[in-house]
Amino acid sequence: MKTPIHTIALIDDNAIFRMLFGTMLSSIENIDFVCYENALDALDALHASHNSNAKIPDFLFVDINMPYMSGWEMMDKVLEEEYTFIQECKVFIISSSHLDADIQKIHQYEFIRDYIQKPVNKEKLTEILALP
Repeated sequence: MKTPIHTIALIDDNAIFRMLFGTMLSSIENIDFVCYENALDALDALHASHNSNAKIPDFLFVDINMPYMSGWEMMDKVLEEEYTFIQECKVFIISSSHLDADIQKIHQYEFIRDYIQKPVNKEKLTEILALP
């Protein structure tokens, strides 16, 4: 088995979207994909991976509207707790929200690369994965 070119994590409470996103990624070679249903589980897993020197995802796709902790609350927690794993990821907010306030909010977090509106197509995903 080849070593994955990219490791991708999706944090989204919508099971159908997680399945569709994973299906799109499965058609791209050498991708390692993990998903989390909520931000709390994701933060715990990412923090534990970093502390144990395990591989941190190259790309992190975070939904805004989730139970327990929203995507924005997760980003705030990353800042507050100074989670250093965030320096190893390319972070994208991914949401069905078309509100300008949500789109502009990414500028409050220097580590967020972009805001991606759902639905996401394979071409956009491939373009993102080609980023340096």
